[in-house]
Amino acid sequence: MICLRKWRNLLKTTRQRVFMEKETGKLIMFIGGLTTLAGLVWYVAGERLQWFGRLPGDFRGEKGNVRFYFPLTSMLLLSLVINLLIRLYKHIR
Repeated sequence: MICLRKWRNLLKTTRQRVFMEKETGKLIMFIGGLTTLAGLVWYVAGERLQWFGRLPGDFRGEKGNVRFYFPLTSMLLLSLVINLLIRLYKHIR
């Protein structure tokens, strides 16, 4: 009886592990696809995207040979786009 319980638990954890491995693989492929797509967009439309990083709210400071750059607005915009893409992925899936 004890061996049967151990066997069932082993099968259950093995099924869960296989499911998690498949989901993790899908997620890694999705992130890789997004990275590739972002790289292609940046390569093709690089000159048209020069405004990115120079938005109002992106803080810059220079004093002597020290430079400080904090792209707050650009990162908020990027976070919004990534969030929308993730929601779209979850909706489609």
